[in-house]
Amino acid sequence: MSARPARVFARPVSRLGFHPVNFRPPFEELIQEMKQLNAGPRQNSRFTLIVKEQSPLGATAAMIMSILGLDYRVDIENVDFDIPCLDVGDRNEHNFIHGKNILTFLIENYDVDCKLSYPAGSQMNDIIRTRVRSLYHLMDHSGVEAGSFVSLFFGLQASGTQWMVARKVTLPDLILMPHIYNLYGQLHVSAIFDPLDDWCDRMLFKPTVRQGMMDVGWEFEYEGYYEELATEWMPRRSNRPQPRQN
Repeated sequence: MSARPARVFARPVSRLGFHPVNFRPPFEELIQEMKQLNAGPRQNSRFTLIVKEQSPLGATAAMIMSILGLDYRVDIENVDFDIPCLDVGDRNEHNFIHGKNILTFLIENYDVDCKLSYPAGSQMNDIIRTRVRSLYHLMDHSGVEAGSFVSLFFGLQASGTQWMVARKVTLPDLILMPHIYNLYGQLHVSAIFDPLDDWCDRMLFKPTVRQGMMDVGWEFEYEGYYEELATEWMPRRSNRPQPRQN
């Protein structure tokens, strides 16, 4: 396998790599998700997501639809505000859902197999709602970057797993992904803190996550790298300064 390419921070950083202890790529999961992306037709729903380019909330909505296998398209508008709009109507009548309501609408109505949630009324669903309220509160009062970082840090600690809630990707992970991804680009670093680095690697390893983000305008350098990981794994080489040897 060729040497890992240098990370490019233009829009924003496309950071990759895997911690040799905490994470090994779930190859079977990768294969299943790639099959889902290439399978057709998808569910008989047609949505139009209207967003600002690289909208974090729009990216979360697109990731949800990509993971759930919904048939959708994205219209990127040149606007200053970031309030995505989802048209769930048909050709004869438009029906718009705005902002954060899009996320709730999609999961409550189309996550029938609980890919991103847990059965209604379960304790795990209550935890998901609590995490979502908490992270939005932190982002509103501490700033998007600081609030996202703190939410992910303490969320991973509280869950004790690789994700924000239990053992699979749920809504809090998808909400935080665009903000954490932006944070790496703004700081111009390839690593921040091992648990966060590993979480971001696991998210980017999912084809449906990358597809949703690309649909809203993100670009990933060297896309073929992900496919190479399916046949060969290499640990992340940290770019952090090493202690001086006496």
